[in-house]
Amino acid sequence: DWMLGEVKGDKGYFPKDYVQPVAHRSSMSSLSDPDRASQAATDVRSDFGSLPVGTSPMMEYAGKYFREATNRPLSEEEKQELVQFTKSPLEKPLLPLDREFDQCCTDNFVSVMKYMGDYPLRGKDSTENVFDIIKRAKRYPDIQDEIFCQIVKQTTANRSAKTDGCVKGWRLLSLYSAYFPCSDSLKPYLMKHLHNVSTDKSGEHHAVATQCLENLRTTLSNGGRQKPPHPLEVKAIGIGRSTKRQMVVLPGGQSSVVKIKTCTLVCQVMEEICTRELGVTADSKIEEFALFSIVEHGKEKENEVEALGRMTYLMDVLTDYEGAGQEYTLILKKVIWYHPIKLDNESFVTMLYHQIVPDFVSGRLVQIQGSKLSKQMMHDIARLTALEFRAGENMKTTPTMADIEKALPQNVVPTQKVQQWANMIHSYLNHVVRLSGNQARVQFIGTIMQWPLFGSSFFSVDSTTEPQAKEGCLVAINKSGIHFLPESHVPVVSYDFSNLVSTRKLRTKDGVGYLDIKLGNMLSQRVIRLETEQGGEISSLIQQYISIIIAEKEAANK
Repeated sequence: DWMLGEVKGDKGYFPKDYVQPVAHRSSMSSLSDPDRASQAATDVRSDFGSLPVGTSPMMEYAGKYFREATNRPLSEEEKQELVQFTKSPLEKPLLPLDREFDQCCTDNFVSVMKYMGDYPLRGKDSTENVFDIIKRAKRYPDIQDEIFCQIVKQTTANRSAKTDGCVKGWRLLSLYSAYFPCSDSLKPYLMKHLHNVSTDKSGEHHAVATQCLENLRTTLSNGGRQKPPHPLEVKAIGIGRSTKRQMVVLPGGQSSVVKIKTCTLVCQVMEEICTRELGVTADSKIEEFALFSIVEHGKEKENEVEALGRMTYLMDVLTDYEGAGQEYTLILKKVIWYHPIKLDNESFVTMLYHQIVPDFVSGRLVQIQGSKLSKQMMHDIARLTALEFRAGENMKTTPTMADIEKALPQNVVPTQKVQQWANMIHSYLNHVVRLSGNQARVQFIGTIMQWPLFGSSFFSVDSTTEPQAKEGCLVAINKSGIHFLPESHVPVVSYDFSNLVSTRKLRTKDGVGYLDIKLGNMLSQRVIRLETEQGGEISSLIQQYISIIIAEKEAANK
């Protein structure tokens, strides 16, 4: 069996034993799911189904796995003491680890006590202890279970004189579980412990225990967060602020505010906005969107645009930007145009319109056969330009010649005099003036959807080894494949995705970027090389289309 994936930098079809699968978006909780807390508690039951009902899970674990239990059976009182709060630092680790970790583990327990207020800080900020704990767990993976057990111990039957000590310990656990998984041996016991606390509505820690469950489940399925938290995030979590309000911009000047948490994934943010704002609810259609970050550098340097991975932790991304003091914007865009589009949601229509208009005005969507436009194409363009004037925020019923020249596709302006274009556009303006802005946008999209290059993403290529294409050509990628476009924008050669074997991005010693596209089958192959700085974007887009095509075929065969 073959699977689409990446092996040693190559993306394409490989034997599935060599491809690492990732968690599917639908397996993650939605930010907007009203039953998210109860769902997290319900889902996790399968992780501890084999444990006896009514037992204390961490006491059971201590009796089997704690260091004290390795030499002799423990009484119930001894197990209870091992898993409950203590006012004194540990002399030895709780778990039977190699001696080399003894000092590290006992130091870590002191860090937990300091953060919870049960040990003198001696001038240090309490949040510094959080960073110490995360650094130790990163550096010594063997002690990650030990740290889980230490925090659980200090938050169980807590008798601290510090009134906020126990809740700070739970908040520490919620952050720690966002970074590190537990072992398979600890998992059922820890999960059941968290489940018991999260479902005890009479207890004061059920909400943060639910957050711990969600974070741990996400970490176990997706791997933990990679970047150390920002100090402001640690302080916010320490005082109970577990969410951050984040603005996401949509094409056309619209914006949406989402609440993100420690373990919020990019795909969850996209799902939230698509379902709440755009009326896009099907998983297959939500996967046609991508979230981009734009880092602003002012006049000295071009802005950096990066497509964020679907399974990326958003707080990891924001921590990088905010830690460096960088100004950034998050923008949601539709990047795949595979499934049919419904134009019944005004926000969605506005978004699509503002994504399509730049490609219309630049002329990239317009195909010119020979040196002339067909009469039908000329009328289509005139009507679309009239709709463009009506669809804008400031309607123009009497556009000037300069307005018209600016609004027309740039490659069609020379095909006839601007006055002739103006006469055609004004005649259509008389018809479209009665439309609302949204109606004009719907008609604009509805017309241009019929064009061959609709739904294409365009990439400039400095040179290519494709023999039928010239230097400086344009590459269009859409649901029908990869197309090489000359100045006329009528493809000189096209390849559908079934011909694709793999893609590989590379860079020469002198810094020139290339993308190799391998075509053919497993017996006969050839490579087309593109000189482009957008190799990563092209490769990612191709991979997304192939993934959707495969998913559609699999669904059809079920």
